[in-house]
Amino acid sequence: MYIFLAVLTGIILYFFTNSLIFITIFSAGLIFYLIKYKRNTNYLILPLIIISVFLNCKSRDYSLSDFNGEITGKVIYSNAEKSIVKTYDIKGEKFMTKVLIYGGLERGAVYNIRGKFTEAIPAMNEGNFNSKNNLKSQGIYLYGKIEKAEKIKDANFIDRIATKYSERASNFFEKYLDDRNSNLMQSLILADRFRLDDLDNERFQDLGISHLLAVSGLHIGILVAFLHFIFIKTTKNLKVTDLLVTLIIIFYLRIIGNPISGIRAFLFFVIYKFGFYLRKDLDNKDVFFLSLAAILYINPMAIYSISFLMSYAAIFGIIFVMPIIKSFIANRGVVTDSLIMTLSVIISIFPIVNYYFNGVSILVYPANLIIIPFYTIVIVLGFTMSFGILPSIIGSILNILLNSIYGLEEILLKFNFFNFEIKGFKLEYVFIYYIMLVMILNRHKIYEIIRPNIKIIEIYFAFMLIMFSIGFYKDINSLIYRQIYVGQGDAALISYKGRNYLIDVGGARFDNNIFEKYLKSTLDNLGIYKIDGIFISHYDEDHVGNLDKVYENYEINRIYAGHLPDVDFFNNINIDEINILHEGDRLKHHEKFYFDVLKAGNNGEDENDNSMVLMLSYGNIKILFTGDLSKNLEKDIKEDIDILKVSHHGSNTSTDDVFLENTSPKYAVISSGINNSYGHPHREVLESLEKYGIIYFDTSKVGEITFKIRDKVEIQKYLEKNKINYLYMLLNICILMYIARKNYELQGDLQKKWQRRRLFILWQGKIPNRKCNWIFKK
Repeated sequence: MYIFLAVLTGIILYFFTNSLIFITIFSAGLIFYLIKYKRNTNYLILPLIIISVFLNCKSRDYSLSDFNGEITGKVIYSNAEKSIVKTYDIKGEKFMTKVLIYGGLERGAVYNIRGKFTEAIPAMNEGNFNSKNNLKSQGIYLYGKIEKAEKIKDANFIDRIATKYSERASNFFEKYLDDRNSNLMQSLILADRFRLDDLDNERFQDLGISHLLAVSGLHIGILVAFLHFIFIKTTKNLKVTDLLVTLIIIFYLRIIGNPISGIRAFLFFVIYKFGFYLRKDLDNKDVFFLSLAAILYINPMAIYSISFLMSYAAIFGIIFVMPIIKSFIANRGVVTDSLIMTLSVIISIFPIVNYYFNGVSILVYPANLIIIPFYTIVIVLGFTMSFGILPSIIGSILNILLNSIYGLEEILLKFNFFNFEIKGFKLEYVFIYYIMLVMILNRHKIYEIIRPNIKIIEIYFAFMLIMFSIGFYKDINSLIYRQIYVGQGDAALISYKGRNYLIDVGGARFDNNIFEKYLKSTLDNLGIYKIDGIFISHYDEDHVGNLDKVYENYEINRIYAGHLPDVDFFNNINIDEINILHEGDRLKHHEKFYFDVLKAGNNGEDENDNSMVLMLSYGNIKILFTGDLSKNLEKDIKEDIDILKVSHHGSNTSTDDVFLENTSPKYAVISSGINNSYGHPHREVLESLEKYGIIYFDTSKVGEITFKIRDKVEIQKYLEKNKINYLYMLLNICILMYIARKNYELQGDLQKKWQRRRLFILWQGKIPNRKCNWIFKK
């Protein structure tokens, strides 16, 4: 437990301070405390662990710039769709990292690869999935496509065996199974999730059994049992059996790319075996914390991995939560125990699932109770088949079994009428959830500290409630303008007194996952269920392409536009539902909050010049939204404004000197996509903004931009958002714990002193026996 806490402290200190000087002072202070008060040299390993974890974080937390050029490295993992290359050099200079390559290469071979290499995109808005950190958890810092690949060294013997096993297993699955079943088995056994189509992935998610697609404890447990049965029968020696099983599991994990969930399960197995052979009495809790500490010590970036978080949260539920629930139920059977285990896991993983996967379906109970046992048989048969044991017979059995499971899943999916999701569940709420869960699990120990500190805790929480209420009051009485990053597109969210308005909704001309990737996750993170109005500036897809999806997922009161489209490209929206606005219209939603339409209607053949121009007024603050209007029409706008949403993503077709002189904005917002093919924003526009002293922000550089407007304008850039909120929360918890502990110790000291005083008086014979009995009873 102490080792895990030391590892966690090193990670927390890195992310909150990132200061080598601070960690040195902190470690020196900790060493002094341990020597003076603990008087046990064994504890001195803890500061060393903290420092080493801090330095490990520092060495792994880096960024690489995009480039066109060459890399040289060894392929450490490969399938038909992608390869992971461990580099020796980048652009001719020695540098070791991992690069994700889209394309199959020979596992174990060394290649010189030419291509375009790009850094993964981080979360650009609050609530977005962070692809950059997720790849970083695997040690991957760039991804790219192959233009030319030259093999300069063949794979070694072990890698050739690994490749041979993967190829043979794939051939067996493809030859003896239906296409759909073959793809599923390659995903289950070889961890090749690229084989599954979107519908199958969605089916697993809806059923709450996505964990099957990650090689985890179930897979490793089955493989260990399978191998142990074979080797113990043949060798008749437990030590030899355990050694062979361990080597094969290591080899298998290497074949499938060493997934964190698989490593976690393997560490559980190894620690148990070490405890057995060293005659150490290790319980499940010891194994949990030791394996957790080992993974985070080796790779602190694993905390970014959803697979890691889900895996350990699920095991936490089984080890810590399930016994508590069981203690309240007297008569239990197999079914009851299965339901309790499922409930325990759901309680533990809920905040992660809710934050990343939009809630938990009610189907998770019957699916895990009914379907998981069938998939256990499928995995056993799949492993057997992958080794080439009776592939045709097992293939026939698997086809029948998997087709039956599909039918059963379809029946269950018909009852998928309830999905429990808490919108507005921010990342800090995940931490609070687990803090509360740990407190509940340790309620008896914590009660001992809380009881003498109840007044301090009441005062503290009253103070925090007042501070939270003040913050909430300020927010609800402020107008908040968010320019949401939606790639190369436009989407602005205006919020005031519980009302929410969107000005454009983003989209894409080709494969459009902009809504799911950026817009929906942001709106859900903010807890938005209802949108009071959507304003369509014009009908280019990068402004309105997501309208159908927004309409399907949220309650929409009104849709406004300056004109109707020439072609009806909406699937779910009747054009009659669109309210047409005209130049000079005013939509007043509050005494000091209203929209003025400055331009609307068909102004020319160019759809950009048909853009509706809106001016939002809030008290004395004015915000101008110009769509993609060109400079030819911008020159007609003569309004003093405070914030300008720059037209056409910063293209040089708009925003010239005449327009800026006519409007005199203090701030400008540019909505553009990272590495967009148009080169937006153009240098000419940026120079014009700089010339007039306008402070500008580009979503491709700083992510979501938020203006909080009340008595003054507060600006927050998402990618530059500091960690003060999390640090403040951590400091508050530490202060509360310190004060409570000190008060607890003080109460204990006073009680001991008073007891000693009473015994002294008693010894002097100054208290009658009747009183003495009363004192002892007290």
